Amino acid sequence: KRYYLTERLYNIYYLLRRRRGPDPLVEALVRFMESYYSPRELMDISARMVDEIARLDPETQALHQTALAQLMELPALAGYCTELILAKCEEVVLRFGESEDPAVKEWVATALVKKGAYLRALQRPDDAVAACDEVVRRFGKSETPVLQENVAKALVNKSHAFNASQRPDDAVAACDEVVRRFGKSETPVLQENVAKALVNKSHAFNASQRPDDAVAACDEVVRRFGTSEAPALQKTFAIALIHKGLALDALQRPDDAVAAYNEVVRRFGTSRAPGLVEVVAVALFSRGYLEIKRRQFKTAIQTVDQLLDRCGAESPHRWLGHLIRAMAILAEGDRSGCEQDVEAILAILPELDPLPGAVVKFLLDFSVQLGPERMRELIAGSRSATLLQPLLVALEQELGIESQVAREVEEVARDVRKALARLRR
Repeated sequence: KRYYLTERLYNIYYLLRRRRGPDPLVEALVRFMESYYSPRELMDISARMVDEIARLDPETQALHQTALAQLMELPALAGYCTELILAKCEEVVLRFGESEDPAVKEWVATALVKKGAYLRALQRPDDAVAACDEVVRRFGKSETPVLQENVAKALVNKSHAFNASQRPDDAVAACDEVVRRFGKSETPVLQENVAKALVNKSHAFNASQRPDDAVAACDEVVRRFGTSEAPALQKTFAIALIHKGLALDALQRPDDAVAAYNEVVRRFGTSRAPGLVEVVAVALFSRGYLEIKRRQFKTAIQTVDQLLDRCGAESPHRWLGHLIRAMAILAEGDRSGCEQDVEAILAILPELDPLPGAVVKFLLDFSVQLGPERMRELIAGSRSATLLQPLLVALEQELGIESQVAREVEEVARDVRKALARLRR
């Protein structure tokens, strides 16, 4: 199969030279490969392509690099080859890092940025930061647009790594570096990274209990990009308004927080762009959650109706609405109504990838409030029984029901029981 792949790549290469448009055809090839090959075979193909690149002429090398970059993004490889791709990124830097060829420099920079992102995914934040710093060290003075883009991405990734490792001051410094370097740029991709940096900065301020500074960072996003029609900037602007709402809530300004969430809905509530549909759903969820905190349960249920109406019956984000309604209805004493929404959530969960951490947290809360027996029945009779097996086993253990499961499931179930005990206290 790998022989045929290489042969097809060369055949397509000559076709691309005539059509002068490689990306669509390469993308089509990669999509077909994703459906035809197993993840393990795709891993082998990716490794071979890296080995072959050094022996190819520059034009064919560019084709292979494009195909390899798209292979690296395939969801089918996510669970198999993070470590492999990380190793290949390191190999690219080792083998080609001293090249003066502009195209190779761009490839090395991209490999280093991806290396930092993969290290962050592997929860190795210090190594991720080092990879990001390497991008800045090598290419930070470049005026080449692609290299500048990679420097900006590296600094944004660096701020993500610092936020993930609870180093908010360092995250703020990385964000400020993005704004200092690229804040005056008119290049769309650099503007996108400036906007992301400011949002990450607001996240760092919220995490370090500095809500006033978080509001200021969000206002800077609004000032710079609030009138943009670019989809990527619109999404980041909407996220900034949600962060602003969270900060205003922390400042005991709930009405202003609701106004921030409402602005997201007003600006983007009719958009069908997937990213904006999700952000609007989160804004309405945040508003509903705040209304529950204020014991405005009927208002929260009205917010849910708005959320579900905007999401549509097929949207996976509708679980957010069912969650708020379940909480509001239960707070009013309607256990039966709450259970209906919990059932709706359990029916949706298999559609979510990855499974949001908030889902598990709230299901633990419902397990305490509805009781282990009823919650076990709801989970066991749902599409999520396998997905939530550790929680299901923990509930069965609390009821004295023995379960024959793998040791790993048993260990997670033990941790779940500890979390349930903490919630009851």
